[in-house]
Amino acid sequence: MTVREQFTIAIACAYCGQPGSVVWEENSQGHRQDGSQRALVKVSPGFHAETGRTQSGDPLIVCDTCDTIQAD
Repeated sequence: MTVREQFTIAIACAYCGQPGSVVWEENSQGHRQDGSQRALVKVSPGFHAETGRTQSGDPLIVCDTCDTIQAD
């Protein structure tokens, strides 16, 4: 059984200031030369994830208050 590390990143909407956090988990998928990969585990209340992807390949995280997509 492989244990994967989880880490929490504090976020705040650049438009309205809504505070929140995102929990990521290290992910063994992808190529080692591409650097560490991560998978989205949880988005705090006030934000939601959408099916689209950012330039880095992460899910889009959107503010529930003002509908602003959070920066990559």
